[in-house]
Amino acid sequence: MYQLYIRNCNIKQLSYMKLHLAECVKKQLKLVKNDLIKLLVKNKNATQIIQEKIETVDKQQEMLNSDMITIKLTLNDIRSQICLLDNKFQSSLSSLEEKLKAYEKSNNDNFDKIRVLRDKHEQKLQVSINENDRLTKFKLNALSNTTSTTQTDLIELKSKSDQTQRKTNESQKILRYNIDEANKSIQKLESLHIVHSLKLDTNDTLLQ
Repeated sequence: MYQLYIRNCNIKQLSYMKLHLAECVKKQLKLVKNDLIKLLVKNKNATQIIQEKIETVDKQQEMLNSDMITIKLTLNDIRSQICLLDNKFQSSLSSLEEKLKAYEKSNNDNFDKIRVLRDKHEQKLQVSINENDRLTKFKLNALSNTTSTTQTDLIELKSKSDQTQRKTNESQKILRYNIDEANKSIQKLESLHIVHSLKLDTNDTLLQ
């Protein structure tokens, strides 16, 4: 639609140039006609030739008048088309602005939801780390305070501690993955927001 708008503007400019050129030629022909009339008065022997030239000039003037009328009609038609295209462009731009505002609102809602989810995962991760530290300290204290612990008890306790540590590490790995995914989603939404803002700025520039 914008290319058609530009093309019509170019045709309009070209039509104005043709109209101006036709007016200049018309003035020159009028001057030639006047010169020929003066020459006819001065030289009666050239009456027939001059009369033919005058008739030729008159015909050319008629043709130019017809061309000028056609050009003016074309200009009027182009003006109408440009007005229609401008209205459509304005309507499309308004629709795009409304869609962008709705999209920005949706993005803001998604930002809030993802941030809340990320904060929850970070809290869970911190709680898991704190709980693991607490259990480790508790087990170390229990080992230090127990004097009758056998080798078998120590092996069993270490096995349980390792199992708990593995579960804790796996849980922390999942939580870190969820936090990374939330951050990626936030960055993606921010990038989309920048792209749409640039598109809106570009449309404003084209309209101006």
